[in-house]
Amino acid sequence: MNVLQTLVSQQLITKKLSKHQLASIIGYTNISKGLRVIDHFITTLTESNDIRSKLQQALDIPSKDYKAAIEQVEVDIEKLAQQAFTPSIQVILSGRPSPVFAAIFFIKVDIPEGIESLQFTNEINCVFDCYIQNQNAHFSGTSYYTDSGDDYLSFVEALEKAELFNKPIPWSFGNGFRYFRKYKDTLTFDRRGNLINRAGQYQKSVSTLNVNGKSIPSSFFK
Repeated sequence: MNVLQTLVSQQLITKKLSKHQLASIIGYTNISKGLRVIDHFITTLTESNDIRSKLQQALDIPSKDYKAAIEQVEVDIEKLAQQAFTPSIQVILSGRPSPVFAAIFFIKVDIPEGIESLQFTNEINCVFDCYIQNQNAHFSGTSYYTDSGDDYLSFVEALEKAELFNKPIPWSFGNGFRYFRKYKDTLTFDRRGNLINRAGQYQKSVSTLNVNGKSIPSSFFK
């Protein structure tokens, strides 16, 4: 039980209320739904229908105690997320998936274990190769590929040409990828493997590093 759950339980006892009564006081006529919303908030801090303020008001929780409990849960959630993190690649799709759940089939890319321990240039080359293999596996039989001689970079050129002339291309085709390298360290690449953004890091171009023939600012790797 986290500190927010404990605080809410203590206030329920003090106010002599059941959780069902709490859901009703907050305004839920569907008590089961109300209980789910409350439990979800106090365990994950996921808000719905202004539950944060309504819960505090319903239980008359002192602002100082409520704020401290929420901040501690945020710290705990952060720790769990950091512990659970594993490097991964996520494909950036070329359009809105339809149906939405179908995107799962195209987004996920498996990468070798321990890839982050490689020398950086080798690591990025390996990541890009994984992305290329993913695109080859999904789309090698399409006209874009066969018309390009089953060559990935020729396939990319065909896509770019189609986009230049505003021709529709399948939403499932990759438009680059995100490499979740470390916790709070995400590299974003375009279709050609060019690094276009790095989240969570100080960025300033100084000199460049060449990966697969592409220039990358050295500040991205600090």
